[in-house]
Amino acid sequence: MRAWYLDDGECRCTLQILKELGVLYWFIPLENKETAEELLGQIKTSRNYASEDQIEVSQAKLGAGLEAKLDIFFREHSHDDEEVRLILDGEGYFDVRDSADLWVRIHVTKGDLIVLPQRIMHRFTVVPATKFIVARRLFQTNPKWEAVNRFAEPRDCGESAPAYGPDSLNGEEDPRTIIPAICKQFYDLGWVTGTGGGMAIRYGNRFFMAPSGVMKERLEPKMMYVLDSTGTMLETPKQHPKQKPLKLSECAPLFMHAFDIRGAGAVLHSHSRDVVMATLLDPEADEFVVSHQEMIKGIAGHRYDEQLVVPIIENTPRESNLADLLAAAIKAYPKSPAVMVRRHGVYVWGNDWRHAKTQAECLDYLCGWAIEMRRAGLDFSVNPFTAPGAAGKIEAWVMDSASLARGADQRLPMRRHPNEPFTKAQLETLGVLQWKLDADKYETDPVLAQIRKDRGYTYHDMITVSPERLPNYETKIKSFFSEHLHTDEEIRYILDGSGYFDVRAKDDKDWIRIHMKKGDLITLPAGIYHRFTLDSRNYIKAMRLFVGEPVWTAYDRSAQVDAMPARDEYLTLLANGGANGGAPLGSQALGQAAKRSASEAGIGIGIGIGNGNGAAPSIGDYATSGAIANGAGASLSASATASAKRSRSAVAPLKRKYGAVVLDIEGTTTPISFVKDVLFPYAAKNVECFLTTFWGTPLVEEDVSAVRAQSAADLEDPSLLAQMPGFVDCSKLVDAKAASEAGDKARAIEALVANVLWQIGHNRKTKALKALQGHIWKAGYEAGELKGQMYADVLPALKRWQQEGTKVFIYSSGSRQAQRLIFGYSEAGDLKPYLSGYFDTNIGAKMEMESYQQILETIGCEDATQVLFATDLYPEAKAAHGAGMHTVLMLRSGNGDLPRGCEFATAKSFDEVFAGATANLRQ
Repeated sequence: MRAWYLDDGECRCTLQILKELGVLYWFIPLENKETAEELLGQIKTSRNYASEDQIEVSQAKLGAGLEAKLDIFFREHSHDDEEVRLILDGEGYFDVRDSADLWVRIHVTKGDLIVLPQRIMHRFTVVPATKFIVARRLFQTNPKWEAVNRFAEPRDCGESAPAYGPDSLNGEEDPRTIIPAICKQFYDLGWVTGTGGGMAIRYGNRFFMAPSGVMKERLEPKMMYVLDSTGTMLETPKQHPKQKPLKLSECAPLFMHAFDIRGAGAVLHSHSRDVVMATLLDPEADEFVVSHQEMIKGIAGHRYDEQLVVPIIENTPRESNLADLLAAAIKAYPKSPAVMVRRHGVYVWGNDWRHAKTQAECLDYLCGWAIEMRRAGLDFSVNPFTAPGAAGKIEAWVMDSASLARGADQRLPMRRHPNEPFTKAQLETLGVLQWKLDADKYETDPVLAQIRKDRGYTYHDMITVSPERLPNYETKIKSFFSEHLHTDEEIRYILDGSGYFDVRAKDDKDWIRIHMKKGDLITLPAGIYHRFTLDSRNYIKAMRLFVGEPVWTAYDRSAQVDAMPARDEYLTLLANGGANGGAPLGSQALGQAAKRSASEAGIGIGIGIGNGNGAAPSIGDYATSGAIANGAGASLSASATASAKRSRSAVAPLKRKYGAVVLDIEGTTTPISFVKDVLFPYAAKNVECFLTTFWGTPLVEEDVSAVRAQSAADLEDPSLLAQMPGFVDCSKLVDAKAASEAGDKARAIEALVANVLWQIGHNRKTKALKALQGHIWKAGYEAGELKGQMYADVLPALKRWQQEGTKVFIYSSGSRQAQRLIFGYSEAGDLKPYLSGYFDTNIGAKMEMESYQQILETIGCEDATQVLFATDLYPEAKAAHGAGMHTVLMLRSGNGDLPRGCEFATAKSFDEVFAGATANLRQ
C-alpha cells in the first residue's frame, strides 16, 4: 500500500496521517492461506465484522456498464458505516479527504485490507491501465452499500475544486507560498536577517516548514519541507544538484512543541531587536510583563487593562537544545502565545498564520513601547492607576460558612449578607500580621528586606499552584482546605495570582476569610487553626518564608492537637490581645518540642516540603510530594506511621562511596525528550537516505537481512498484526545486492522504509530496528548532525566517581552501540573514558530482578550493597533493590510521577546524590 497527496504527487502520506484520519490498514499474506485466515479471523472478531461478500470491478464482469459504475464510485461520498475492503486481486485507488479537505490517494493491491471510518469523505476508482479489481467486502451488519454524496450534481464545482486559492473548498492559500511571503515581510522589518528566524504552518495533517540557513527574503515555495505530526519527512525541497543542500530548520522540535502542546496552527520565530532588548531590561527576570497598553488586546485572551505575561528562557548554543526549556515554558504559561529567548528572539504562535502574524506584531510593538517607557523612567509592568508600594488593605470578612455547608465551591468569596468586613486591627487581635508591598520588585525591595531582618526570616522559596502545575488539581485543592495548625509561623508573600486564607475567629466558631492578592504579605502565628484555597482564578505564585530550617508540618485538628504546646501558646496570645509586636511565635525549639510531643502522643502528622532533612524544596517537590501531594495537614494514623517507618527502614540510606554505579540514560543522564524528540525522529527522517546512500555495503546488507527476518517473524504472529495496523511485509525482498542487479533497488527501499516506519510508529523495540537505528544515529553523530544531550551535573559526577575509584556502568534499553554514541559524541565531549561498560536488554529486561543479579555477576561484585543504581522509573528501582543494590530515583524535569509513598531515595541531580549520601553519614 502506498499513499500520497494529490495536490502534490511528490508529497507522500504516512500511516500516521492515515491513522489520524481514522483509516486503518493491514497486510494479509494471501499466499499463506493458514496465516491469512487466522489474521483475518482475529481482525473480524475484534472489529465485529459479521458478514461479507465479494465484488469484482472489471470490463469482463460489468461490460458496457463499467464506466457508469466507476462514475458512481468516483463521486465524493460518505457512509454511515465503515467501508472495509480486502483486495483479492488487481489494484485500485481510494481517495480520502484529510482534515483540510485535501485529497490523499491510497493505492491498494493484492493483500491490502483497508478500513475507512464512518462519514469520511472519499471516492474510489480502478487503475486505468488494468481497470480490474476483486475485493472482499466486510460488514458489521447485513451487506449494504449506501452512499451519501457530498455534492448534488456529479460535476459540481466542489468535486473539481482546486486544492488552494479562493476557489478551493477552504479558500486558503498554499502554505508553501504563505511562508516565503511572511518571511519577506519580516525581513523588511529586520526580524529575520542573516538567514535567521523561520516559520511553520500546520495545514490539515501536514506541517510545512522553512529550511535552515537560507536567506529568508529569498525563500521560494519549492524550498519548503513537509512533515507529519511525528516529524517524519513527507516531502523535501527541490533544488539544483550543484547548490548547497538545504536542511530542515533547527527550530523544528520547538515548532512541534507549540503545535503539540498548544494546538497551534502556525508558529513564527524572529530575531526582532526590540524583543531581544526587552529580554535584557531585567537580565534576571524570567517573565516579560506589560500592563495597560492598547495592543495587549491583540493577544488572544487578554484585555487592555490586564497584564500580559510572557515567559523568558535562557539561550543555548544550539537552537535544538532549547526544545525542553521551551516546552516547559509553554506548559507553565497557558495564557501566553509566545516564549521569549534572552539575547536571541521569540517564538510566537496562533490558531493560523494570520493569528500568529498578528500576535507577533503586537508583541513586538509592546516590547518596543516597554523600552521607550523604561527610557522615560516609567514602569511598563504595573497598573498605572495603582501606585506601586503604596499602603493598601488586605480585604477580609466573616465567612458565610452555611454556603459551604450547602455545597458551594470553596473558591467562591462566601460573604455574609450584609457583608461583615474584618479589619486589619481585628486581624492583629488574632495574631495575624499583614503588609502591602510591591511584588514586582521583591528581589530589591528594602521594605521586604527590613521585615525579614526584623522577624528573622532567613530562608525562602517559591511555589506556584495552578491546574497546569499541579497534578490532580481539583482533588488536591480540596485537600488544602483541611483545618490544621503549624508549630511555626506560616509566612506567605503573594507575587502573582490570588487565593484565600481562612483563620478561626476568637470564638473558635466563625471563619475569617482573608483575600490574598499580588503584593500581600501575611504572617499566621504558630498554633492558629487555618486552611487555604485558591479563588476562582485558579492560580497563585507565592514566596514562602521561614525562620531558619524550611519546615512545613501540618497537624490536622483533633483533641490531641488541641493539647499541643503551640496551641496553648497561641491561646495565651489571644488572651493577651493578639499580635505580639515582633518576635514570632513557634520558634524552632518550640516547634521541635511540639513535634516530639506529638510523636510521644501518637498523633499523626502530615509532613510537607523539606523531605525530613531540611533540603530546600522546589516547585516540583510541591507538585508531587509532601503537603500538597498528600493534602495540607493530611494525617497519618499511628499504625500508618509505623508502617511507613518499617517501609523506609527496609531501604538502606545512600552511602558516601560505592564500588560501582550503574546509570540509566533516559531521564537520568539524558532528557527523555532527547530520545523521543531528537533520536527517534532523526532515524525516521533519515532511514530512506541511509539505505540509499549505503545500499550494497555489508552494513546495510546486514540491516536489510535483519529487517526482512523480523518481517517474516511478524507475519507468523496474526495477533500482533491485528493489534498494530499498517504492517508492510518486506520479508520476500531479495537481498540488497540482488535487488540492485535486478533494478528493484527503489522498490526494495520503499518497502523497507515503510516497514521500519511502521515499527517506529508502534514504538517497537526489535533488535533489527534498534540495530538499524544505531547505524543511522552513528552516521548522524559522525556527520556532526547529532550530539548526545547530557544534564549539566553528569560530567562533574563522572569525574568525581573516577577520582574516587568508583566504576560507572550504563544500563539502558537502547543498544550498547547507541549508548556508546550518546556518550562518545555528547555535548560535553567524549565521555566514554569515564565509563567501564555498557549493558542493554540482551542481559535481561530492566524491570526484572534477575537482570540486575546478572549485572552484579558480570562486573564481579559479590556485595550488592556496594553498587548504586540510578534511574527515573520506580519498577526498575524496585527490581534493582530486589537484587540487593542501593537505588536512587532521579526527579528530572519531564520525568514521570512516582507512586505515592515511594520508599526509595530521590534526587533532582547527582549533586543531590552526593549531598544526600553525606547527610546520611552525618545522621
